[in-house]
Amino acid sequence: GEGDAARKKLEMTADGALDKKIAAYIEVNKNYASAISAYQGNWVPTVMMGGSDAKGGSGGGFNGANSLINLLNVKTANDLALDLEMKKK
Repeated sequence: GEGDAARKKLEMTADGALDKKIAAYIEVNKNYASAISAYQGNWVPTVMMGGSDAKGGSGGGFNGANSLINLLNVKTANDLALDLEMKKK
């Protein structure tokens, strides 16, 4: 029992508990995707005043739903200290 526990602890330390972080990341994404699919109201205001998009330009180009999903993905990855960048060999 103690040997197995020590082995698991060493594995978690070596990979930064990557398996647990990835499982948490997947679970978070499942939960917010489920909440989004069940929501019946508007995600963003139906009336927007000011005529500028998120980049300071005029009209179009801003999608509140995509921005929210991107923000949630970045926040979750940051909270779990995941580095999702592809490593160059």
